[in-house]
Amino acid sequence: MSAWIPVALIAVGVAAILLEMFVPSFGIIGVAGFGCLIASVVLAYVHLGGTLGTVFLAAVLVLAPAMIFLGLKLFPRTFFGKWLIHREDLATPEARHAGLAGREGRALTDLHPAGTALVDGQRISVVTGGEYVGKDEAVTVVAVEGSRIVVRRSAGAGRPS
Repeated sequence: MSAWIPVALIAVGVAAILLEMFVPSFGIIGVAGFGCLIASVVLAYVHLGGTLGTVFLAAVLVLAPAMIFLGLKLFPRTFFGKWLIHREDLATPEARHAGLAGREGRALTDLHPAGTALVDGQRISVVTGGEYVGKDEAVTVVAVEGSRIVVRRSAGAGRPS
């Protein structure tokens, strides 16, 4: 047997592992790829001898982790990776609501002290500093502390007519 069959199995195995990173196959392609890599090493030892078998084993031990690492680095840039990983959902609450400090809105519910307000067209959960704010009263965002958005009744603002 010539060396081209184990070499072809290594090429197919590495390609299958990379393909697994980009095609959602629930591990079937990846398992087949690892099977090709193992088969290439076994065939090299059996038909080509211990020296070439060790060379094939070393190649597989270097190529498989390298391809997995490369695939994981490239995965977030693929269509499926972008669909699967929603970067905007990973933003911290501070980052999502950072621009709200100082903005005005109105209370959608009674705030005693927690409730819901409409600020910049966003319906958000808010708390007051302890005071009661009635429904439809104007409020101002005074602080954003993590996921906690603190508001107070706007100065000189009463209930809208």
